[in-house]
Amino acid sequence: IVGQLGALKANKTYVPLDFSYPGKRLHYILENAGVYLILTDRRNYELASELSAHAGGKIQVININTIGDEIPGTDIHREASAERTAYILYTSGSTGKPKGVMQIHRNVLYYTRNWINRYTITETERMSLFTSFTHDGAVQDIFSALLSGACLYPYSLKETGSAEELYRILTEEKIPIWHSTPSLFRYFTGGLKGGEQFPHVRWVVLGGEPLRAHDLEWY
Repeated sequence: IVGQLGALKANKTYVPLDFSYPGKRLHYILENAGVYLILTDRRNYELASELSAHAGGKIQVININTIGDEIPGTDIHREASAERTAYILYTSGSTGKPKGVMQIHRNVLYYTRNWINRYTITETERMSLFTSFTHDGAVQDIFSALLSGACLYPYSLKETGSAEELYRILTEEKIPIWHSTPSLFRYFTGGLKGGEQFPHVRWVVLGGEPLRAHDLEWY
């Protein structure tokens, strides 16, 4: 998220990469989007360096874990046009090569404001973040939280958790907004033993996949 904000503040366009993608897909995205800088962390630095080498060393790699306090945190005073491209997301490529879908600043702000107003998100709110930032679903969660002062809870079931652990976080942290694909919600509810209560959940927002009647009946 820090990298996203830095790119936008610098008046640049960010292209999110999931390093679990096959190398061929990552190489294609970097070349197709004309990427010249990769922001990464210590864990993914080696792979980022390999991607840069594959591109003939034309792509600079910055490890954000090595950025120290010696760099001033002053405002660089740059303004982005509302029509400037904020980010480019790539499709799955299941019907051919992945296609880059561009989104401009004006549209990001428009949809974010709609999201905030629709779900009455305020500075006292707590929101889940389950979607990878390589998908549009994460955009509403991230920027709705940041622009309203809400607290965001990034969580990856695939990497770090279980249905029981997620249930504990939802209840203990009193998170009122759940936003995910139906399949993730189905996995979560299927992993519970039954009889669990969610007194603090006010909204269950599901999208990106077909929704089954059973999902709604469970909740």
